Amino acid sequence: MRDGKKKILYLITKSNWGGAQRYVYDLACALPKEQFEVAVVLGGDGALAQRLKEEQMRVITLPLLGRDVHFLNDIKIFFGLVRLLKKESPDIIHLNSAKIGGLGALAGKMAGVKKIIFTAHGWAFNEERGFVSRAIFWLLYAFIIFLCDVVCAVSNNIKTTTPLFFLFKKKIRTTYNGIQKETLLLRQTAEELLFGRTPIGLVIGSIGELHKSKGFKYLIGAVEKLKITFPSIRLVILGEGKERGNLERIIKEKNLADTVTLKGFVDHGARYLKALDVFVLSSTTEAFGYVLLEAGLAEIPIVATKVGGVPEIISQKNLGILVPASSEEALTEGIKKMLEEKEYARLCAINLKKRVVEEFSVDKMRAKTYALYN
Repeated sequence: MRDGKKKILYLITKSNWGGAQRYVYDLACALPKEQFEVAVVLGGDGALAQRLKEEQMRVITLPLLGRDVHFLNDIKIFFGLVRLLKKESPDIIHLNSAKIGGLGALAGKMAGVKKIIFTAHGWAFNEERGFVSRAIFWLLYAFIIFLCDVVCAVSNNIKTTTPLFFLFKKKIRTTYNGIQKETLLLRQTAEELLFGRTPIGLVIGSIGELHKSKGFKYLIGAVEKLKITFPSIRLVILGEGKERGNLERIIKEKNLADTVTLKGFVDHGARYLKALDVFVLSSTTEAFGYVLLEAGLAEIPIVATKVGGVPEIISQKNLGILVPASSEEALTEGIKKMLEEKEYARLCAINLKKRVVEEFSVDKMRAKTYALYN
């Protein structure tokens, strides 16, 4: 502590824009400057880094830091972190994501950091991986949790599925992600910006990284089936990622080029939600789901897979439709119901917005997290 201020370093692996990055941004930018000195350590120069700089936040970039494992690079990153932490001498480091969690927790211990906090935004061992890979991730998370003083789980599901939960449960806190209202584009404006014109027919959509765990191949398959009943239906997905090539192949094979739009990363994607008749979360694994809060605030009816912490948001039938994961048929039936039963869809949208405003505010998330710093 210097000049009466606590020094906090937030560490996150990737600087793109996703749920974990938004979490870091919302926490770091709102800390009272008269009480805390803050910096964010990350890899790359993506959207998170740019937005932090716009807010005059101090950003420390680790050029070699990335999600993939590179043994020699990771050794260099580790010793670089030890040097950085000794130089910065923070009172608290707040870790986000597995890669920087493991490297940062060990480096923090070696550098003598007083308090180490890790936020679990999801468990990589729940993703579609081989047995050996999943086992390695399980052990890595157990190692991280052992080294940390406090673990924030973004949902009760994440908390109770923590590796060696029975040993570490006293240091784990559930802290739901929170959200604040964003200015939305009018439907016609959003449609014109997304499609170049106002599309005729129904529009369903999703926002997320193009990753296997988002289950977009099942959503595309569902749209193929829905075209039989709704010939003019359109699907738009906002996000970029390694699965683009595979998804483009599926779209081509199913002759859906005029129906499915992979828009790529769109800055402030939630602003375009009014273009949708139904928002769909098709994930095969999901820790919590920031995008559900965004769609909820926008009063868009939701169909989502019943995975991870999603049922903690859509906790009742009059808030949205939950379906089994990895099923084109289940997604098809859920979306069809929302499109056909308009009064029910409207009721769900109104109810969910009320729940999001009351239960998942960014102020609540910040208050619970900041209490751990003190």
